[in-house]
Amino acid sequence: MSALPRAVRLGGICLLLLLASGGAHAQTVIERLLLAAEDNNLEFMRDTVGRGMPVDTVDTAGNSLLMVAVRHGRMEMAQLLISLKANIQHRNAVGDTPLMFAAIGGNVAVARLLVEHGARVNHEGWTPLHYCAVGGKSGMCQFLLDKDADIDARSPNGTTPLMLAVRGG
Repeated sequence: MSALPRAVRLGGICLLLLLASGGAHAQTVIERLLLAAEDNNLEFMRDTVGRGMPVDTVDTAGNSLLMVAVRHGRMEMAQLLISLKANIQHRNAVGDTPLMFAAIGGNVAVARLLVEHGARVNHEGWTPLHYCAVGGKSGMCQFLLDKDADIDARSPNGTTPLMLAVRGG
């Protein structure tokens, strides 16, 4: 085990900062967190966040750990991050939310989890329903419609989910 993971396991954030000042890179910890979210490494995530790393750490595109977990369909990781108080409404650099990532992937189980914990199905701009309509994810579209998603919501370019579904189908 290298020094950085050992520091996370044994010493927490203060030791991480000490290592970072001596040549170990804090960016490596962020990369490991992002990889843990992607690979469903619950133990590493729980330990690292428990020792002080922010649960809403983001990658270079502004994607939060929760967004990474959702994008990869990691239900257990999403549950863990939500229990650690991850921001369900987080928006990345282009305005996407975790629920939008679930919609793109058609992952209804993860979408249900997010909605149960307060994710909004309707908001300004592009919505999860726009995304699943484009991708032809009918099960996801039905789930969002059952949760009162607005089929006539206007995106920044004026398209609605209904228009996108008609074009795609």
